[in-house]
Amino acid sequence: MAKDMRVTLVSDPFGIWAESADLVRDVRGELEAFRQIEDLLRRDDRFETVTPKTFLVHPECWEHFQSYRGVCGVAFHEVTPRRQFAERLGGKLPDWLTDQRILAWRLLRRAVPDGPVEDWPAVLAESLAPGVLDADSLGAWLARAAAADIAPSVKDCPPVMPSFRESFLRVAERVGMPKEIGKQLASLIRNGVTTSSPVGCSRRWPKGVW
Repeated sequence: MAKDMRVTLVSDPFGIWAESADLVRDVRGELEAFRQIEDLLRRDDRFETVTPKTFLVHPECWEHFQSYRGVCGVAFHEVTPRRQFAERLGGKLPDWLTDQRILAWRLLRRAVPDGPVEDWPAVLAESLAPGVLDADSLGAWLARAAAADIAPSVKDCPPVMPSFRESFLRVAERVGMPKEIGKQLASLIRNGVTTSSPVGCSRRWPKGVW
């Protein structure tokens, strides 16, 4: 919060705000918030104590606070998954990484690297299935994919799925599997990755492939 900001009004339609704030959810809460805001704004900090406050405003009440826009000492903060994730990484997100995908994939609660990201598909694949991209055997790849908690909607995100496929093909090539068989198996486990059953898919593989 800026040094001269006395009031921060937060809109959180996705329910992801985790910091402390006074909740405003009905008319009574609005009236109390208005009273406290006016009191904070009128105080002379040369002679009175000024303790900044944050109000988490329910979506149904948000419109009633718009008259404070442009008022000195009042800041507005609209919380979205994309904004939270971008602030955490310190960079711009690709357009295909939507609010809905960030929530469905639980990215705000997963481990991600510090600093700007260059290869988004690879970073997200590693975040969704830790260790899969670095697996050195088919057994390790399958075990890590099976242990991952991956939302089914990942399967419908073209930028991310190729990272899983390419990592599998790299391992398959490393262990000497024929390319055509590797490609067939990579297609077979496409659904398995997002249903936590890649090991189950492997039961239909030719004997001895891993």
